[in-house]
Amino acid sequence: MSEKPKRERVLVVDDDPDIAEVLSRALADPEREVALATSGAAARDRLAWENFNLVITDVRMPGEMDGVDLFRWIKENRPKTDVVLISGSPDLESALESFRYGAWDYFVKPLDLLQLRQSIRRCFARRRAVVDAENPEQLRDALSLLAREINVLGSVRSTLGRYVSKDVADAVLGSSKSAAQTGERRRISVLFADIRNFTDYAESRQPEEVFAALNTLFELWVATVEKDGGIVDKFTGDGLMAVFNAPRKLRDHERCAVHCALEMEREAHAWEGPFEAGIGVNTGEAIVGNVGSSTRSGFTVIGSAVNLAARLEKRAKAGQVLLGSETAEAVRGDIETGLVSLMMIKGYSEAIPVFEALSLSRDTGAR
Repeated sequence: MSEKPKRERVLVVDDDPDIAEVLSRALADPEREVALATSGAAARDRLAWENFNLVITDVRMPGEMDGVDLFRWIKENRPKTDVVLISGSPDLESALESFRYGAWDYFVKPLDLLQLRQSIRRCFARRRAVVDAENPEQLRDALSLLAREINVLGSVRSTLGRYVSKDVADAVLGSSKSAAQTGERRRISVLFADIRNFTDYAESRQPEEVFAALNTLFELWVATVEKDGGIVDKFTGDGLMAVFNAPRKLRDHERCAVHCALEMEREAHAWEGPFEAGIGVNTGEAIVGNVGSSTRSGFTVIGSAVNLAARLEKRAKAGQVLLGSETAEAVRGDIETGLVSLMMIKGYSEAIPVFEALSLSRDTGAR
């Protein structure tokens, strides 16, 4: 193994290159070198032959190695490298398991840039104190710093409580056997939203301004989702996924989801960016509940209905809300819609009808 690097070396890992780039600029420092990797496998390959003091990785990434797999590989193969995990889908079990396994810190999106910087400063201060602890006074300082970090475990629940829907928390942590705990098939509506012009916005502004704008818009979006009876399942870089009719049952969930999408689009356009969002909404049967192992699991929804909602979002233009046929049929008479076209969508052997939500015909708030 090569000699320990003198400069602080940080590796940022995120499959969203825009978020990774903004994050790297936010962490820039004359005494620090920041490198990027866009997948867990790419990060592993770099770590196999390069020394990094700290790795900051997104938890959910596509491909052969996600953030958790990368974290475990680092702990086994680069035990002196600290790891910060960033999750778009918070749950208490994953956070506690990460700390037990040796994570330096665990953050939940939307990301608080100030808290992340403070955590990184503490990390490198602790590393320097341990390296330089040649006398009792320095060793006491190092141990004191480590003791303060142990208190993080006691505050994980309250920290995650800022982001986890009360419905999810009640369902997962409650004593009764809910759908969230046991899993069940349920007809739901799923919404995916993504900011379309985020790259141009991010490149022309300071990282602090970018994250502040993102977090402010996410606050508006989360409030809108909850007002219409849904829950935010996860944040996806510069977007989010929301679920309606799980874990809490919701009458007219199709209307609530489309109403929410139109409001989110309006909020994005009105925000100071101004941002434009592409949104996809679809309705269908899915499996809802806790998914994972006995040591690591989280509430989620799985099924083709979810996949189609995600693909509709990818096909939506800036300022457009695309709907699957079941959703469009359910909101007919309440929300003005129009057929966009027959589209070839991955996972379907034939072109399927895709609709667009145009405007509200009457109030369709949460039921």
